Amino acid sequence: MPKNALAQVLLDFGRTPGRYALRLREPRELYAQLDMLALWAQGRVPEELQAQAQELAAAAVLFIQRACFAPENNHYQVLGLTPGPVDAEQLRTRYRSLIRLTHPDMGVQGLPSSAAGMVNRAQEVLANPELRERYDQQLEGSPRPSWQGVPPPPAPAPSADDVRRMQRTRLDSPHHTSLAERWRALWARYPTQARLLLTATSVGVLVVGLLAWAAHDAPGGALVVARAPAQAAGGPTQGAARSSPP
Repeated sequence: MPKNALAQVLLDFGRTPGRYALRLREPRELYAQLDMLALWAQGRVPEELQAQAQELAAAAVLFIQRACFAPENNHYQVLGLTPGPVDAEQLRTRYRSLIRLTHPDMGVQGLPSSAAGMVNRAQEVLANPELRERYDQQLEGSPRPSWQGVPPPPAPAPSADDVRRMQRTRLDSPHHTSLAERWRALWARYPTQARLLLTATSVGVLVVGLLAWAAHDAPGGALVVARAPAQAAGGPTQGAARSSPP
């Protein structure tokens, strides 16, 4: 990649670092040229880029600090590598670039004090085939972070018992104030009793309506209730004088 194009990508990162997802190895151009960026971070910028040397050096330090030395990084990320088979020559070159950058004698500002120790430990593990194999097994067994794009398992659908339990919980909740929701919960919880209550309520409303209609049609607006005669037909009427025995 031409140095001028690399410089433009690096300057864009330094000015707006939030645009790039480092966990997805973006921008890829900077990861691919990490060894060169380590030189620029030390102030060793090419002659043709000297006009922006200070800004380029600061942007290179910022990128390396965030890409390689985040506290949660694994050994591969510390060296700017992807997990898997590692070329021995690439590993040596990357180690030399980063250990030279993080050495206290270089006096590079902006890197964590633990950076050199992180580089040494990563080199120690990844350069040893036995240790690297054991470390890879640990990485495979550890939970994957969300940035790797692994979707969470789907939530199981609630069973009928779960639905009834949730309805009862909502019904018994002191915050359950909606009359319509409370009635639906009652209907789901006590379907037989709810039907009987609804039927009784309907009959009661009908009876009240009939009584009101009868009262409205009665003379004078009064409700007339017929009474059965006290005696059979043909007998003396109530209030008539009783005859004395002979």
